[in-house]
Amino acid sequence: MRILTCHRPEHDLVIFTPKGALDLRESFALSDSHYAQHGTARVIWNLTEIEASELTLDDMTCAYIKDRKNPHRPETHRMAIVIGSDLHTGLAHLYRAMVRNAGGGMQMEVFRSMDDALDWTGARGGSAVDQT
Repeated sequence: MRILTCHRPEHDLVIFTPKGALDLRESFALSDSHYAQHGTARVIWNLTEIEASELTLDDMTCAYIKDRKNPHRPETHRMAIVIGSDLHTGLAHLYRAMVRNAGGGMQMEVFRSMDDALDWTGARGGSAVDQT
């Protein structure tokens, strides 16, 4: 799996775009590294180019627990997930339900378009600093 990273410091935003078969360990290693350096309060996971047919409920639960325990993640932040298939929609909504049930400062929504995700995070416009 390859993950493209687009950091927009002027909007306190990072966009992660994984491509290929989704590898949660690799995804979290990258996001942990980013949070340790930047502590970004707005995050978009663009999952429109992934294959996640092997992803299970246990995988989603472990991902949620790992994200909640990340010491570098800002307590209050917004995460948008942009999806491209019905399967991914269901998984993303399941993850959102876990986030909402836990309470706390993280807000999360699921979108079908990057434009909607950018609007919701409040990160419309500006130039990007790309890292791959």
